[in-house]
Amino acid sequence: MFKVDRYNEITRIMMGSEVNGQVLLGVAAYLIDGLLIDSGCHNTRWELTEYLAYHNISLAVNTHHHLDHIGGNKLIIEKLKVTVLAPPESFPIIAHKQEIPSYQEKLWGCPEPCQVKVLGNTVDTGHSSFQVVQTSDHSRDHVVFFLRERG
Repeated sequence: MFKVDRYNEITRIMMGSEVNGQVLLGVAAYLIDGLLIDSGCHNTRWELTEYLAYHNISLAVNTHHHLDHIGGNKLIIEKLKVTVLAPPESFPIIAHKQEIPSYQEKLWGCPEPCQVKVLGNTVDTGHSSFQVVQTSDHSRDHVVFFLRERG
């Protein structure tokens, strides 16, 4: 499944593998002002990369290291020549092959290890500066991107 919705200047990209004709757990990525937030799962990396090739993407960030958020990283780096940033705690996990349960591999695939760059305290795009805020409830390395002028 690959579905795109627009909410003003934000594009939500919903992705997911179909199992017996049904998407069990979809994942989302967001595109705003040339910034891709998360790269979805490995099983949908080709669809995402093809979509992004026709949209003005200049930078990608990961909110954390979970495989359903980093699966397209390597292909985006290689095919689109886009830098991917991730929280410092995510960096070593993303750089190595992850051992994952078989059900997760069936749902999302196993992301290929890749070299990302370490995320700083802000992410700047052409028109906005996002503050990086740690929110470790979901995962110890989880962050969100806060656009102060929009609240």
